[in-house]
Amino acid sequence: MTDVSVAFDRIADRYDATRGGIERGRRFAEAMARWIGPGERVVELGIGTGVIAQALRERGIAVVGIDLSVPMLVRARERLGDCVVRGDGYRPPLRPGAADVVVITWVLQLVPDAPAFLDAAAGLLALGGRLLVVPSEAVRSADDVTSLLDGMQNVLRPAGMRHASGIVAALPPSLELIGRDRTASEAQAKSPADLAAEIRARTWSSLWDLDEPTWARVVAPVLAQLEALPEPRRPRPQVSHHDVLVLGPR
Repeated sequence: MTDVSVAFDRIADRYDATRGGIERGRRFAEAMARWIGPGERVVELGIGTGVIAQALRERGIAVVGIDLSVPMLVRARERLGDCVVRGDGYRPPLRPGAADVVVITWVLQLVPDAPAFLDAAAGLLALGGRLLVVPSEAVRSADDVTSLLDGMQNVLRPAGMRHASGIVAALPPSLELIGRDRTASEAQAKSPADLAAEIRARTWSSLWDLDEPTWARVVAPVLAQLEALPEPRRPRPQVSHHDVLVLGPR
């Protein structure tokens, strides 16, 4: 794990194309909107390119967004206007109690101290407020590819903060789990060869800064196994969804 939060400057131009874009944002917003009341103030920490905030706006929900990455914020501002600002989630540039709902999606695996990050987010909540947290790892059907990729990712980045169970286990004393939901299921089909190409292109943030010894020890064997699977160019159909954790102040 790094000792600083990971910013996505280097992939801002490809982020939407490689992470599902506005369609992913709409699936996530559909689940989140069930936990957001009329007129409630929403802040998204790690707003990225703004796809979730845009999808919430389509549902009549206004969002203020914060992110570390200027290139990502440029794209968010193109979607959302001036309601986005550069800032660190550990020290959000908003007053305490500024939000009724704080949204955190695919962020906790990228920060060095997730409990402290969540504690800072809880400080933004007004009385009766909620955090909506989406772990980065999808819940998906198992196949001959999934176990290989999960094993690699578990070595490269601590598994706990990618999964709902790990996040719940690491909650700071200021927060408790008060509900949970899930996004609509999504059907995808990628071949082992496609996934190997994504790995070689270092599309995933866990691969960005690996040194050569770590690549040789952890990643290269997985590439070899992917490419040795039967029919490596045959897409493997898979259905997945994401958990949505609803957290409230204790």
